[in-house]
Amino acid sequence: MKKWKRSVAGMMAVAMLVSACPVFPASAAATALGLTPAAKADTTAPKFSHNEWTGKNGAEDVFAVNREAATLSIVPYQDTDTAAKAVWDYNAREDSTYMQMLTGSNGGSWDLTVVQNADKAFPLMQGGAMKPGYSANPADGWKSVSLPCSWTCQGFDFPIYANVSLPFQSAYDPFVSCPDAPTNYNPVGLYRKSFTVSKEMLADNRRIELHFEGVESCYYVYVNGMEVGYSEDSFSPHHFDITDYLTEGENLLAVEVHKFCDGTWFEDQDMIYDGGIFRDVYLTSRPLVQIFDYSVVTDLDDTYTNASLNLNVNVRNLASKAVGTGWSIKGQVLSEDGKDISGGFSIPMSEVGSGKNAEFKISQKITAPKLWSAEHPNLYALILTLTDGEGNEVETVSTQLGFREIGFTRANDGPTSGWQP
Repeated sequence: MKKWKRSVAGMMAVAMLVSACPVFPASAAATALGLTPAAKADTTAPKFSHNEWTGKNGAEDVFAVNREAATLSIVPYQDTDTAAKAVWDYNAREDSTYMQMLTGSNGGSWDLTVVQNADKAFPLMQGGAMKPGYSANPADGWKSVSLPCSWTCQGFDFPIYANVSLPFQSAYDPFVSCPDAPTNYNPVGLYRKSFTVSKEMLADNRRIELHFEGVESCYYVYVNGMEVGYSEDSFSPHHFDITDYLTEGENLLAVEVHKFCDGTWFEDQDMIYDGGIFRDVYLTSRPLVQIFDYSVVTDLDDTYTNASLNLNVNVRNLASKAVGTGWSIKGQVLSEDGKDISGGFSIPMSEVGSGKNAEFKISQKITAPKLWSAEHPNLYALILTLTDGEGNEVETVSTQLGFREIGFTRANDGPTSGWQP
């Protein structure tokens, strides 16, 4: 019987999640390699029109400002053992030296107030609510809250269920036309969070990225009172490079969240609308030369016995000079008992120019892997380690990996009406 089959991605990745520049010295290792940043952010430049959410006068085309490109939610680890452990235990990602939670049990509290609309939020922001030194007084409606949690579960606003209609409230905003967002009832939440970045995360001129895994529905990010970036798309993760906005010691993260935006027209479906930061927020520390993104496809042979692991790794160079000659990306596919079923493999790299990205590929044969299915969800830990020309480990990342393939097979050998292979 002839089969028509299509290979699907075998990777099931999980997010294992005021000075113009920092004053932290580079380590001896970084200095010896000559790894200094190629560029620094203009932290004092205005980045927002503050109309991005409205859908008016061209704002419908703006869904991000100064946001990093969409990639996997990568958490770097200090060694292979820690990277592998995070595959089998999601919360073990917090054991990474290069990750810092700002939410959850280890993230501490936030200050939050929610007002009816942007006009009522404006006086608070003019009064310094997004800047250090502001007093979040409970008498003015501020609360100390734990995140992640929608603000409707914290005593603010009210949830709205909508099926086939938009969630905009006609009693407040009649006749809202596409792509506009409502302006009278459109709650705005102002969040404040103090944090201090560890010395390990700041060493070697590493870059500090701020990750949001889910915010409803759009938000502006400020660090130490400076405009960092803006983002829409409630249910996708986003991240921002905040390195050059940090100061030594304590820093302030402030987030301005709008419940509705022009993007709500795309998100509308049978759902409950709440508002706020409803998934984790955390920091990661990345080297100047880093595994920026990667994809993997597992292709099983015709007998579903052996597989090809087709790996594509994107490396980004944020350093001031070209690197890569003699560098490599080493890979392992570990079972839960620590056995490397791939035998270990290495992807040689060529030069990556300053400020550039480059892709490197490999197809590695995997003998007799245990297959993934709903009944037998066999998983492996894919570990990738970026190494320099002297064999020093620069960065280690990991993800869950499963071997599976979905195929389409004729029900009989005769012609099938209405379907062509």
